[in-house]
Amino acid sequence: MNLTQELLKRTSFYDVELSEDLSRRMPVCKDLNELSNYFRMLLAQYPIETMLLRTTIKDSIEPELWFSNFFKFIFPFIKQNGLPNYTDTKSIPMYTATCQSHS
Repeated sequence: MNLTQELLKRTSFYDVELSEDLSRRMPVCKDLNELSNYFRMLLAQYPIETMLLRTTIKDSIEPELWFSNFFKFIFPFIKQNGLPNYTDTKSIPMYTATCQSHS
């Protein structure tokens, strides 16, 4: 199951513009772990504190419950605040960049 497509389809029921914005920025997520990590990283990019909100993202639950939690907690926040500026799929996550030795 392509969870990205499923999320975009469900999001379009509530906000077509946000769904289109997400479709340009999201990678293909095939499991809940990938989907959860994407939204944790996305929420970490906001200038306001989102730690409590990020704790509502659980990747060890059934997909239907994950979607329910998303639309209860994450979606209203993103809808109200918009997407952060640097969320396209070409941006490099901060903690996966490799360090180079200067020896």
